[in-house]
Amino acid sequence: MTNTNFHQFDREFASAYFALKAVPKVGGRGLGYVVHFAAGTGVWLSAADRLGADRLMGLEAQKPSDAPLCVPPSAMAQIDLSKVRVDLPQPADLVICVDYAHTLDSHRADDFISDLCKSGHRVLFGAALPFEHRGLGFHLQWPSFWAKRFAGHGFHPDLRFRERIWANAAIEPSIRQSCMLYVKRGDAYRLRYPLENLDVVHPSFFLDFNKRQDWLAKQLTKTTISRLNRKASK
Repeated sequence: MTNTNFHQFDREFASAYFALKAVPKVGGRGLGYVVHFAAGTGVWLSAADRLGADRLMGLEAQKPSDAPLCVPPSAMAQIDLSKVRVDLPQPADLVICVDYAHTLDSHRADDFISDLCKSGHRVLFGAALPFEHRGLGFHLQWPSFWAKRFAGHGFHPDLRFRERIWANAAIEPSIRQSCMLYVKRGDAYRLRYPLENLDVVHPSFFLDFNKRQDWLAKQLTKTTISRLNRKASK
């Protein structure tokens, strides 16, 4: 019996499926060869397979012990991405890296973006934003930070992808907020907007934050009123 959280799996699979469905197809056919960096149990690869990917490869430090793989073991390769540079023998049609890069230190993060760009001409990338995770050890940055590093390798965001996923409630807000589809462009390509325009918070997070703040303010008000009443009764 595993400790699989099926509710969490359903949410992750739905996010993966609909996000990948928004990625333009290769030559109008499908996703092609898909490689997922930090693939976990292979949920995103499973979604890619459902969408007709020709070939799958997941890179992960080790198989999670508390959940079954969602793809055949032959589709997974064990590699510690926090320490080892990646050099694929064949470039992928789509490279995926979601919710992982912010766990790397700043020195490895730059090399890691280079590894992603060498691995294919399209990279679906997302990392946690500032204050999205609590605790020490996270390299939390706004999308423009990562976009500048992709730009150094000739990769730029395809904003049509973000437009397709932004209002899709089947996709987790964190994915809709941070995920970008980076595409290799020619040397003559020039952006028509500053990369800082990518640094936006999804309305779902804004509403949740304000609901929590409103609840906290009400609790503090109740506590203050209760304290004043106790003082008045003495």
